Amino acid sequence: MYGSRIDRDKELERRLGVRNERRLSSLDVGALLIVLVVLGSTAWLYFDARRLTEETGELVGRMGAGEWALASIILWIIVFPMYLWRRAQLRREIAPPPVDVAPPGNRFCDSCGAALRSGAAFCPACGVDLRE
Repeated sequence: MYGSRIDRDKELERRLGVRNERRLSSLDVGALLIVLVVLGSTAWLYFDARRLTEETGELVGRMGAGEWALASIILWIIVFPMYLWRRAQLRREIAPPPVDVAPPGNRFCDSCGAALRSGAAFCPACGVDLRE
């Protein structure tokens, strides 16, 4: 009547109204999440390396964006943190030096550091006499 065991099982499932559904286990969801994190961070790494190379004219750690992305796919746990470290080094190298000098014409109180208006005789914040 039935040709194979698979046919018998399918007929039995049909009669009983049972479906052979595969549910995702927590292991499957975890693996999928890891794959999505690796692929997402690798995509970010690629586009960020391309942008930095265009902005600075220098490669990030002597590697192009494609090389970083390929290495990240293969050895993500090592390469992604290394890229972040190299990126920070490059950012520090190209960052302009901080400017601590006030623009000409601006004065500040020697006592409290508040900004003073030109020609002020007293500090508006602490009241120190500026006429010296």
